[in-house]
Amino acid sequence: MLIGFDKKRFGEFLRETRVSRELTQKQVYEMTNVSTETLRRMENGYTVPQLRTMEDLSHAYQVDILKAFMMLRRSNNYYLFYQLLDELIIDNSELKLEVIKEKYEEMISNDHTEIFDFNEKVQFRHILDGLGYMYRGVEFYDEAADCYKESIRICNPDFSLDRIEDYNYTYLDYKCLLLLSKIHGEKKENVKSNKILLYLNEQILFTSDNYKYFEEVKKIHIKILFNIAYNFHCLDMYDKVVKYAKNGIAKCVQMKTLYYLHALYYRLGIAYYLLGEPRDKYFPFLNKSMMLLEVENRRNLIELYRDKTYEIHKIRI
Repeated sequence: MLIGFDKKRFGEFLRETRVSRELTQKQVYEMTNVSTETLRRMENGYTVPQLRTMEDLSHAYQVDILKAFMMLRRSNNYYLFYQLLDELIIDNSELKLEVIKEKYEEMISNDHTEIFDFNEKVQFRHILDGLGYMYRGVEFYDEAADCYKESIRICNPDFSLDRIEDYNYTYLDYKCLLLLSKIHGEKKENVKSNKILLYLNEQILFTSDNYKYFEEVKKIHIKILFNIAYNFHCLDMYDKVVKYAKNGIAKCVQMKTLYYLHALYYRLGIAYYLLGEPRDKYFPFLNKSMMLLEVENRRNLIELYRDKTYEIHKIRI
């Protein structure tokens, strides 16, 4: 029995993925030998495909159907905890970490089902421990990195960042990779950080158009694109900054979110300035950045941006 699994939502995902590939149910049958009746029942939310069927559909659609299944099988409580963990990664709040640790232990102690499997429980604990080390300061970043690597090694025992492309990752592993990239970035190891981020950016999980089914993926992908742009800024590769800042802005527009949009506009404007572009090309992006912060009523951040921009680049916004 699949506790908490939303078959209708998964069926909608299957249908939209098939339609986006411009495939009929009959064409899918010819490609996979999955009967049109079986596919109809799956797309209408009446049944869940077997593992072999998901593998066949993944090949036909060029989308990791099994990964989508694993994400959509979560219970409401499990989704809530994922969201809390995402907020923690974004907010960098030590107080929130303690609250989430308490909620996690309470959730685990009350979990008498198979919603949380053993590997996931261990991975969550490694991630929370790693975040705890990060909040203690840069001198504990190596310990934090060890926690994230141990989490990934639960499913990939020989994991090494030198062979990042050689493994199959869970959604929690992707979080660990993102946190590892953050550690390298804050240690000014921008090349190592971008090696991870550029890999993440190419994964099917982040290139799929079905974002509405994976709400938690949206902000992570935008953050990946921003961090790639920032690392290229630190490496003085401003043409690359322009490319990834624009990609991030396009994702914000596509997903109808303001998340990190001000930072992407700012990074784009500064890149144009450093590339020697005229004021009428770079300044409108800096101005948009400040306007978005005004909308969000983030006055302190506006003043910080203005002061730093004048201090470093002698530009008044």
